[in-house]
Amino acid sequence: MFAKKMFSPEWMQNVYFLVAVMLGIIMFSFARRDSNADMEQLLSNERSIVGSAAISVELEMDKIVSGLQFLGGHSSLQSLWGDARPHSLAVLKQELSHFANISKRFDQIRVMDKSGVEILRVNYGDRGAQVVPEVMLQDKSDRYYVRESLGLKRGQIYISPFDLNIERGKLEIPFKPMLRAASPVADVNGDIQGLLVVNFLGRHAIENLAIVSSGATGSLMFLNSQGQWLFGGPRGADWAFMFPDREQTIFQDKYPRAWKHISENESGQFKGEKGLYTFRTIALTAKEVLVAEEGSQAENISGRSWKLVSMVSAYDLQMISNRPYAVFFAIYVLLLIVLGLITEAKRRKDKELKVALSELEALFENSSIGIAYLKNDRVFNRVNPRLCEILGYSRDELIGRTTKFLYDSPEMFVDIWEAIEDQIKSGRIVQREIQCRHKDGHLIWCNITGNIVAPSEVESGVIWFLKDISERKELERLRSDVDRIMRHDLKAPLTGIINFPAIIAAEGNLNPEQLEHLDLIEESGMRMLSQVNLSLHMYKIEAGTYEYEPEKADIVEVLRKQSRYFKRSGLIYKRDLILLFNGREVSKGDSLAVNGRMDFCHIIFSNIIKNALEATPKGETVTISIHNDSPPRVVVHNMGAVPAEIRDDFFVKYSTSGKDGGFGLGTYSVRMLMEAQLGSVYMTTSEESGTTITAVFSED
Repeated sequence: MFAKKMFSPEWMQNVYFLVAVMLGIIMFSFARRDSNADMEQLLSNERSIVGSAAISVELEMDKIVSGLQFLGGHSSLQSLWGDARPHSLAVLKQELSHFANISKRFDQIRVMDKSGVEILRVNYGDRGAQVVPEVMLQDKSDRYYVRESLGLKRGQIYISPFDLNIERGKLEIPFKPMLRAASPVADVNGDIQGLLVVNFLGRHAIENLAIVSSGATGSLMFLNSQGQWLFGGPRGADWAFMFPDREQTIFQDKYPRAWKHISENESGQFKGEKGLYTFRTIALTAKEVLVAEEGSQAENISGRSWKLVSMVSAYDLQMISNRPYAVFFAIYVLLLIVLGLITEAKRRKDKELKVALSELEALFENSSIGIAYLKNDRVFNRVNPRLCEILGYSRDELIGRTTKFLYDSPEMFVDIWEAIEDQIKSGRIVQREIQCRHKDGHLIWCNITGNIVAPSEVESGVIWFLKDISERKELERLRSDVDRIMRHDLKAPLTGIINFPAIIAAEGNLNPEQLEHLDLIEESGMRMLSQVNLSLHMYKIEAGTYEYEPEKADIVEVLRKQSRYFKRSGLIYKRDLILLFNGREVSKGDSLAVNGRMDFCHIIFSNIIKNALEATPKGETVTISIHNDSPPRVVVHNMGAVPAEIRDDFFVKYSTSGKDGGFGLGTYSVRMLMEAQLGSVYMTTSEESGTTITAVFSED
C-alpha cells in the first residue's frame, strides 16, 4: 500500500511541484540579485558617462579663459593706444593669427575700442587664420556681450552664454555653437581704452558629447542655466531660444520637479517622476572669471554654468529592473533546462570577469611606469614592481606607510598637498615634477601624474603614476654648468685681450694709426666681455624670470661710442655714418638720460647699426637720430630694404635672409632687450625710402 502510494502519479506531480517551487524561489532570489546588480551597474555607468562628458566639456571651456588671459598679457595691446600704434597693430596681427592657427579653437579674436567698434579682427576658418581688412571691420556695440563687457574693470573677464554665432545680424550657416569671452584692454597708463574679445568654437565640446552619449543607456542632454537645450533635446528643441518663431520648450516645462533638484545642486543622481536623472554642473565660476564690482554695468554677471544631464526613462528603468524576472519566469517554466542555461551563462560571465581582472592585474604589475594607489591621507594601499624599483623599497616596506618619508622635509610633504588639494578634489588631473628620497638616501627627480578615483570623493583614493626623470634633470644641470663654465672660461682670455693693448701702448714707439688699432682691439674685447655677461640676462628674459630694475642710461654717450667704434672698423668701408641730436650733429656737451641699462643699450644699438651698415649700399649714409621727445626715441635709417620674405617676421627669432652666417638673432635680441626695459622697437621699410628702425624708451 505504501509502495503503491510512493510511485503514484499524484506523488510524482507533488515532487515536481515542490522542485519547481524550490527552483522558482532560488531563481527568484537570483533574479532579484541580478536586478539589483544591473541597477547598480546602470547607476555607475551613468555616473561614469556624465563624469567623462563633463571633464571633456570642462577641458574645452577652460581653454577660453586661459586663451584670453594669454592674449591679454601681450605688451602690444598696451602700446596700441600710443605713438607705436602702427607697429603694435602689425605685431598683434601676426601674434593673434599665429595663436589662432596653433589653438584651432578660436573662431574670432577681436580688439575693440570703448565704443564697441572693431580695431582688429582675426577670423579662423578652413584656410587658417585670416586678418580681416579694415574696411570690413564692424560696429558690435549692439551685441549683448559687448554692452555687458564695457562695464568691466581692468583684469576682469566676461563670459557669455553658450549660443550660436551671429554675423551682420543673422545666424551664421552652418550653425556655429559659440562661447565668447571679453576683457578690458588698458594703455600704458592703465586707462581702459577698449576690449579684447574672443569667440570660442563650441563644436568640439558638442562633438565630444555626441561621442560619449553613444555609449549611454539614457539620453545625454546639455542645458544652459535656464534649462534651454544646447544638445540632446527633443526634436527642434536644441538651440530653440535662438529662433523666436520656434516653439520655446525648456527642460523645466517637461520635468519641473527634476529641474528644481538639478538647478539647486552641483551634481547628483536621483529617481524622479519620469525616470533616473544623473547630472553634473559645468561652471566657469568666479574663481576663474572675475566679474564687475557692484554698481557697474555688468554687476549681475557671476560666471556661467551649464548642466549635463543623463535621463533614463521610467520605461527603460522598468525594463532593466524586470529583465532578470523575465529570465526567472522562463526558468520557472522550463525548470531544469533553463536552470542549466543560466548556470552556464553565469559561468561564462564569471570567466570573462576573471579574464578582465587578470588583464588589468597584468597591466598593473608589468607597467614600465611606477603606479601607486594612495588612500587615507596619502597612505600606500597598493604599488606595482616598477614603483618599488624606482624608490628602492620592497612592496611590504611601502604598503601601509604614508608618503611623508619620501619627501626631503615634512614641510615639503605639507606644501605639495596644499598646492594640489583643490585640483585633486575637483577631479582634475595633476602633473608635477618633484624630488623623492630613494631608500639609499639620495634624491631622485620624478614626474608624477595623479587623479582621484571618484570625483568629489577624496576618501576613494588617488591613483598616481610616477616616472623617474633624474637622468633628464642631470643632463639639464650639466648643460647649465657647461654654459656657466664657458662664460667663466671666456672671461679670462678676454681680460688678457683687453689688457694687452695697454701693455703694448705703454712700451711706446707706436704711430697714431697703430695706437688707434690697439684702442679698437681693447674696445672690441670690452664689447665681447659685455656680451658674455649679458648672456645670463638674456636667458632670464627668454625664461620670463627677469625682473627689470629702473636705471638711467646716457643714450648720447652710448651712440657716440658705437659710432666711433664702427667708424674705426672695416664695416663702414665706402659708407658714411652720421649721428644727430634733435636734428643737428652731436656736440661734445650733449647728453640724454633714458630709462634703460647702459649694457643693454650698447648691445641693442650695436646690432641695429651693424645691420644698417651691412644693408647700406656703398656710397650711401646711415643716419642715427636721437630725439628728446616724450617718450625719447632713437631712429636709425639706411637706404637698404629688408627682404620681403622676412618683413613680417623681422624681430622674430631665427628670421634671416641672404646673410652668410646669419642666424636671425640680432634683431630678436634687440626686441627682447627693449621690451625688458619696458620700451618697444619697430621697423618700416620699402624699396624707395629704405629701412627705418625706431627704438622708443619708456617714460618716467
